[in-house]
Amino acid sequence: MPTGANTPAASERLRSGLFAWPAILPFAASAAAGLATLELVRRAHFEPARYLASAAVAAIVVGWALAQRPELLPGLTVEEGAAARPTLVATIVGVAVGAALLVPSLILLSGLVLRGRFDCESAGTDIERRAVSRRAAGPSARSRCSPSRSVFP
Repeated sequence: MPTGANTPAASERLRSGLFAWPAILPFAASAAAGLATLELVRRAHFEPARYLASAAVAAIVVGWALAQRPELLPGLTVEEGAAARPTLVATIVGVAVGAALLVPSLILLSGLVLRGRFDCESAGTDIERRAVSRRAAGPSARSRCSPSRSVFP
């Protein structure tokens, strides 16, 4: 006798949950986003189509989660599956420390890219100035943006 999430009873519960009130909205939104995506691709508007395709996938995931309510897994509600308070506090502290390390680096990288100081092509006169100084220094000196060494592969 099968047990767990693959039983006919669990399948029927999920199937009925998919077409119940809260879960049907994300599935309808996913269908609308999918149709709009197809139309945008037909008209060659690829950038907005990419965002709508992502929204369609996200709506399916949200609909699946709503169809599972109130049990996340068979026999396990969200309240029963929640971690203990010390675990939640440690997770929040870890995310905060990670964000404190990562966000300034991303801001610096974004600033370098937006100012054009990260890529060699937009450096222009800086490359010419380095080429003159490299010729004066001899053949062993190499510019940061020389053709043999690229910033990007």
